[in-house]
Amino acid sequence: AISPKAVTAIQAANMTRGTTGVCVLAAQAGAKVHVIDVGIDSEPLPGVVNMRVARGCGNIARGPAMSREQGQELLLEVMRYTRALAQEGVTLFGVGELGMANTTPAAAIVSVLTGSDAQEVVGIGANLPLVKVGNKMEVVRRAIAVNQPDPNDGLDVLSKVGGFDLLGMTGVMLGAASCGLPVVLDGFL
Repeated sequence: AISPKAVTAIQAANMTRGTTGVCVLAAQAGAKVHVIDVGIDSEPLPGVVNMRVARGCGNIARGPAMSREQGQELLLEVMRYTRALAQEGVTLFGVGELGMANTTPAAAIVSVLTGSDAQEVVGIGANLPLVKVGNKMEVVRRAIAVNQPDPNDGLDVLSKVGGFDLLGMTGVMLGAASCGLPVVLDGFL
């Protein structure tokens, strides 16, 4: 990632103040933004829902992003939170992320699930210089080779080559779906 990981905590704090683009749009629509920390590498942030499993994920080029147990714990916790919001009357959910360096895990997930080579799924992310895209492709290939995720086991894929943010958003989607409610996606990631 070009931006330092501290940007994640800064943006989360900005969201609690309602100063980010998504918060302004949500306010115009009469919607509420829930900022959930599932793994920000910082001290806990006031006004942010704490579902932190750890401070940051593992380096997927060297090993899994998290243990399967951590992934399952987070998935279930976010699903419960989403279902509770549905019981309180929420009828539409949206997901988005604000982490740094998460387009690499997203590309690894797509590569595993589709059987596509990294070259077909890696992009520039948050304005990565084109000269560095080759390195990003290599990281995706290495992450898959090192972790050997099972494409038939979504939790295995997310735990090994995903990240807390991607797994947390999956929890919202599954929780909403279990209540028969729609989810608006903010782009690919």
